[in-house]
Formats: sequence, structure tokens, C-alpha cells
Amino acid sequence: MPKIIIPDVIGFDEKDKQIVLETYNTYLAAVGDLWKLSPPEKVIIRLLNSRIVFALFVLSSASIFVPTLSVLVILTLFSILWPVMWFVMIITVAGLIWLVNEEWKISLASTVISFGKIKIGMNRNNLKSSDQLPVNICHEMAHAHISRLRLQKFFWDEGIATFTEMYFFPECNAYSPAILEPSLKKTVFIPFVRYDLKAAQAEYEKSYWIIRYLFETNHDLLLETISQRRYGKGYDRFLARKLHIKGDLRERLEEMAYSYFVPEKLL
Repeated sequence: MPKIIIPDVIGFDEKDKQIVLETYNTYLAAVGDLWKLSPPEKVIIRLLNSRIVFALFVLSSASIFVPTLSVLVILTLFSILWPVMWFVMIITVAGLIWLVNEEWKISLASTVISFGKIKIGMNRNNLKSSDQLPVNICHEMAHAHISRLRLQKFFWDEGIATFTEMYFFPECNAYSPAILEPSLKKTVFIPFVRYDLKAAQAEYEKSYWIIRYLFETNHDLLLETISQRRYGKGYDRFLARKLHIKGDLRERLEEMAYSYFVPEKLL
């Protein structure tokens, strides 16, 4: 009998809380079975209803909190010796505030690891109705399952989460493999640096098609690749070695996915 893990659900009204719990209970085991991963423990699902709450949530992530604190401590120490460094600190803090504010504007949900707990935050600013909760909770539950693997955001992390979302909610899938067309102008999206919604959407779609391609053509290999934590670009190196791919793995996978889906699925 698998261990039943009940998440802490904070900030939602009673109706939305029930939707969150029902979605979580429905897809907890299903998402784990899909990727052959053990379920996360100590899960907190919180409604982020203000910029300050959102900022604290984002900064609570271990991968953001530790480097940010380290930089601020170093700048503080240098500022004591060289007063001009106070200007650098002010610019750094102002930049951090701007970045979090921009993320608040576009983010619908986010999952972070904070002090041994998995935290899923739903952004009230962009959550327009309760109907959006199930599909987005499912997406974030995929992130929660793979969080310990420390996957790269694109194409691994978001590709797996987006594929999971579309796998269980196919009626929400409006993606076209045409996005992989090699002749299309490349878009660049850098989280917390460049806020280009069109570029961000393109990255999500491309990542989805890459993971779907691997899921349909190399299912066992995909599961083997994410079966354990591989540091740095270890996931890329492992997959490239198994598929005998040399050069840019991402670019080659986009080409392979495009060749697979467009002729066979659309024409």
C-alpha cells in the first residue's frame, strides 16, 4: 500500500481548496506511474495573492536564496571597505525587485524546493478562474516529482511538466509541431532575465514536442535517463551517448521531432 501524502493547502477558499486536494489525490500516483518516479513528500500548495508573498515564495527556493544571500553578504562586506559599493548593492537589490515583479506578471504557478519541502505556488494575479486549477496543479505536480533531479529548465524540466499536463488533459493541447520548423527565427528566453512572452511560449512548446518525441520513440531510454540524478549536463550527455548524437543535442532533437511529427501526423 503506497504511503498517502496529504499536502498542506494554504490561502485558498473552501471551494478551490477542495479542487486542489481532489486534483492532487487524483494525479499523485498517476504522475509517478507515468515517469516511474516516487511521489514527493512534505508538499505545500499555497495561493500567492500579492507581490510580496510571491517574492518571498520565489526567494525561499534554495537555488535562489543561497546565491542571493551570498551576493548580498559579499556586497555588504565590500561596502564597509569601499563606500562606492553601496551603489552597486542598491542597483543589485533594485534589479532583483524588478526581476521578481516581472515574473509576477507572467507566471501562473511555480514549484520550488525550500528547506526540504516541495512548495507549489499558484499566482492569484494570473489565475482567472477555478477551472484553471486542475491542469496547472497537474503541471506543477510533475515538477514536484522531478524536482530532486535538478533538471535543466528547457527542454527537460518544462518539457516533462508540459507533456504531463497535456497527457492528462489532452483537450488543452493546442500545440503544433510546426513550431519546430528549422527555418523559423530562433527565439531566446532566459528566465529572470528576458521577459518575452512569445519566446517563453515557444520554449514551452518546443520542449513539449521534444519530450513527446522521446516518449513515443525512445520511451524506455527516456525513463532510464531520468531514473537518477545526473549532475550538470549529465542528462544531455547520457541521452546523446545513447542516441549516438554528436554536436548540439537540443538542435538535433528538434530536427528529429519535426521530421517525426510533421510528415506522419499532419500530412
